[in-house]
Amino acid sequence: MLTPLYLTIPSTLFALIFIFFGLNALFRPESALAFISESLHYPTATFPTSSSDQQKLINALLVIYGARDIFMGLAIGIVTFLGSSKTLGWVLLSASGVAVADGWAVSELGDGSEWNHWGYAPLVAAVGVGALVVGDGKAVGMGRGEDAKVRRE
Repeated sequence: MLTPLYLTIPSTLFALIFIFFGLNALFRPESALAFISESLHYPTATFPTSSSDQQKLINALLVIYGARDIFMGLAIGIVTFLGSSKTLGWVLLSASGVAVADGWAVSELGDGSEWNHWGYAPLVAAVGVGALVVGDGKAVGMGRGEDAKVRRE
């Protein structure tokens, strides 16, 4: 079943945002660190690390972060156009959970950057709940059994 337009537009935007953030992490790691937290700086001449091992760790973590965001964006996009609205709802709720976890992780830095993550989590979750509740014209949990017969009558 095709996803309704009122879910397709925000879901596509979320997918593109995740993909662009992932590409940014892969190709512009210094910019990606600034998005993660304002107190993090990519090691440069003005912000050197104490060892090349730290530099390697930062680079590896940014590749992981970038790949994760690209995967989430692709998953949202694919389900938006090829899957059911119910599946889209669960994928979007999962993506909002990732935003909450990211915010919690950077909250330890104490610079308020957690709100860069927590700010969009409710939007993604709201669209996800909308997809679960009304996306296919069925409420969550309505299957092929007796509940479906009751709904048709």
